[in-house]
Amino acid sequence: MNNIFHLVAEAPSIPWTIRLRDPASNIVGRSLSCDIVLHDPTVSRVHADIAVNHGIVTVVDLQSRNGTRVDWERLRHESRVRAGQRISFGSLAFRLVEERELSLSALGSTAQPRSDFNRRGGQALELGESGRLTDAQSRVFHYLLAGLPQKRIASSLHVSLNTVHTHVRAIYHVLSFHSRPELMAAYFRNRVPASR
Repeated sequence: MNNIFHLVAEAPSIPWTIRLRDPASNIVGRSLSCDIVLHDPTVSRVHADIAVNHGIVTVVDLQSRNGTRVDWERLRHESRVRAGQRISFGSLAFRLVEERELSLSALGSTAQPRSDFNRRGGQALELGESGRLTDAQSRVFHYLLAGLPQKRIASSLHVSLNTVHTHVRAIYHVLSFHSRPELMAAYFRNRVPASR
């Protein structure tokens, strides 16, 4: 059986885990067309490619502005990466972790190991509190954090604007927020309130 790999954010204020598809190419970047979307100004629109092929992980920089690094060394060519190694895209750093070693301590105290958000067959950022949302709400939630307006979320998910609006209201209710700015401020400061 193949190993399943995750990228786990190293910053304690960012409880993210990203499941890598195998066998597949996992394109990393800011663009919503990427398999792994990282909303950070130091990440290029199309930044890197993480290929997983039957338990072997390789990464290649796709001519990004701020570079891709493995264990602090900037990539010049495709490089094989093993579990436990550090991979950086711009200023965002992650650890490659095998799923069997994935634990709540590796993810941070608020994260849940989930794979809610499938887009183009890939995984997007998974935040701890999304474990309290349905799969559909989690998909809308990630677009909300990306700053997309509800009309664009509806178009991207191929659902009606009314459906998105209903999910947004449910997200605010479940997470005890009243507005998108309040939700975004809490998540990006890593101060999401516990269940009220």
